[in-house]
Amino acid sequence: MVIGLISVHVVLHAIHYEIRSVPWLLIELFDVDREDSIPTRFSSTSMFIAAALAFEIWRDKHSVADKWRLYWFCVALGLGLMSLDEIAGFHESYDTVTMINWAVPG
Repeated sequence: MVIGLISVHVVLHAIHYEIRSVPWLLIELFDVDREDSIPTRFSSTSMFIAAALAFEIWRDKHSVADKWRLYWFCVALGLGLMSLDEIAGFHESYDTVTMINWAVPG
C-alpha cells in the first residue's frame, strides 16, 4: 500500500512537471507532503491501529503485572499522539508559535 501511494505521487508529479498539467485536485489527493491527502489518512490510520494493538498488549501485560507494561503503555500513547498529530497538524502550529523547528524537540 505504501509503495503504491508513493508511486502514484511520483508518477503524478513526473507527468505534471515533465509532460503536461495534471488536474490540481488529483495532485492534492495523492501528495505525500500535504496534510489532507489520501497518504496522510493512510499513515494516520496505520498509526492508530498500531496504537490500539499496543494498548491491547498493555492491557494484557497489566493484568499479569508484567515488568514491560509501562513500556507498552508509552508505545500506545506515543503512537496515538502521532496519529492525532498526523491529522490535526499540531507540528505545523508549533512551528508558527516558536522559532524552533518541530523536528528538534520531536
